Amino acid sequence: MSETEPFIYLAPTGLDAWWTTTEGADGDDGSFMRALIDELKQTACVDNRRIYTTGCSMGGDMSFFMACYFSDVIAASLPMCGTMSFPLTDCAPTRPISTTFIMGSRDSLNCWEPPRTSVGNPCASEVLATFKMLNACTDAAEMTHDGLCLTHDECAEGTEVTICMLDATHTGIYQASDMDVYVEGWNFLKRYYLH
Repeated sequence: MSETEPFIYLAPTGLDAWWTTTEGADGDDGSFMRALIDELKQTACVDNRRIYTTGCSMGGDMSFFMACYFSDVIAASLPMCGTMSFPLTDCAPTRPISTTFIMGSRDSLNCWEPPRTSVGNPCASEVLATFKMLNACTDAAEMTHDGLCLTHDECAEGTEVTICMLDATHTGIYQASDMDVYVEGWNFLKRYYLH
């Protein structure tokens, strides 16, 4: 979509195709992502108020990491097919941040409700509850996107929190027939910007 929509798409890869998000914002991968954003701001034509993060599996973990630690530069986050590998209690954004998490109903690595899978990462319902609290959402979750998602949209500073379950395997969400994650993801992200 970056060939037809007005945005720059970067796809960094962690060392050995792995992100280490358990070290916090000052760890090697956190420092790398901060430096990458700083470099992009200096060398490309970028609207600094509209920098977003997305990714699948470990990329989803990194997207949550960016939402939790870099909310000063990330306008919104779209993690997919992977929750965070760091404790939910470590997530401390400096401001409310809109977040949509998308996962497959047949994802063997992630869970919708506890108990957690053998991977041990938080389930989608735990993520929703945490971001509802972090964003000070006051409404009950409503079904959206033809019943595929649960959304809180009465949240601080006009933010929203959504989780969606598609008929897909772990990384199969990109081919899911019940939602075009590319279109819906971009439609979500582009609504938000830093004030």
